[in-house]
Amino acid sequence: MTATVRRERWRSLCAGAVESAGSTFLLLVATRSFGAGPMAKAMVAAGGSIGLMLSPVLVNAVQAAGRAPAPVAARVLACGAGALVLAACVPAAWAWAFAACCVAGLATPFAVIPLLTQVYQDNYPAHRRGRLSSQAIMIRIATAMVLGVVAGWWLDPAPPTVGGGVLSWVAHATAWVPARERWLVLGFGVALGGASWSVAAVPSKALPAAAGAHPLHAMRFVRSDPVFRNALAAWMLMGFANLAMLPLRV
Repeated sequence: MTATVRRERWRSLCAGAVESAGSTFLLLVATRSFGAGPMAKAMVAAGGSIGLMLSPVLVNAVQAAGRAPAPVAARVLACGAGALVLAACVPAAWAWAFAACCVAGLATPFAVIPLLTQVYQDNYPAHRRGRLSSQAIMIRIATAMVLGVVAGWWLDPAPPTVGGGVLSWVAHATAWVPARERWLVLGFGVALGGASWSVAAVPSKALPAAAGAHPLHAMRFVRSDPVFRNALAAWMLMGFANLAMLPLRV
């Protein structure tokens, strides 16, 4: 359990960085550096949601292959890291290629969520599972907040002023660095690679055999579990407007 907790905290640290990428900075880069239109921006904003939609397919494939979830999740995250690194190298005229790479990179952390849930089930004792999971979530949220401030200063450094703080001086001192947006996207790719490294060493068992061959066979729980069904409905209503507004934020 100790190894899982330690690795999960590192993964949460990296995931917080990628979370700020999907909600703000990749949209900003798509607009400022690539002149992306509404559809390309909508693709970038939908990357995480696409990952959630693909997660049943991924889980079904892992079950069918009898594989342990942690190594598979690590490989999927590594693919996402490669996609973000590629996005940092895309020419400025290829807005759609940048959007496609961002979708591939942002989808992977969300697609592996059910696999990581099974890892928690295997490695965390039931009486501490909620507390340990919440600690990882708090690390992820704090990282997203801190990185949001740092990345904002990095993209738009203000002239240093007396009492302006360390970030002001650091951002101004590095103002000569070209293509700040490219370096930022590359940093997101490195962070996702760190998440892949963290997950790879977590012990896990093979997933139990699926109850059916269809990727959506778990949808039966929506019918049989009223608490789960109500939670899904509340989540949909709460997130619908927020998700619809993401492409308009920039």
